[in-house]
Amino acid sequence: MQRNFHLPTDLTGPHIPPDLTGPHLPPDLTSPHIPPDLTGPYLPPDLTGPHIPPDLTGPYLPPDLTGPHIPPDLTGPYLPPDLTGPHIPPDLTGPHLPPDLTSPHIPPDLTGPYLPPDLTGPYLPPDVTGPQKCLNLPEYAVS
Repeated sequence: MQRNFHLPTDLTGPHIPPDLTGPHLPPDLTSPHIPPDLTGPYLPPDLTGPHIPPDLTGPYLPPDLTGPHIPPDLTGPYLPPDLTGPHIPPDLTGPHLPPDLTSPHIPPDLTGPYLPPDLTGPYLPPDVTGPQKCLNLPEYAVS
């Protein structure tokens, strides 16, 4: 029997926002398979290879996705406030992520009160570590 490597529908459940499978991401991130360029030396072996296993389980990722490689906060309703900790590289535009994740296709749903102000707005800026950061608050406006 051939093994089915399609992602399960519960990846669009309460732990991962539905928009991660919707029109906000480039087509290759909404296809039935995660593209191979999401693999590489920065992901644990279970997440490498041409496809993500359908159950996302294995020695590195337990079924609840709260193991050593994914912080427990990623299983809650909000992203953790610190996106620059040991599990996520501080430079979201650097070599750890493929170029597709540094484009303006990051959905607005990734913004909100739990992200720092410079990560909010309709899209993530192309370089969240550069001089483009700005709060754009009225009290800081130049007169």
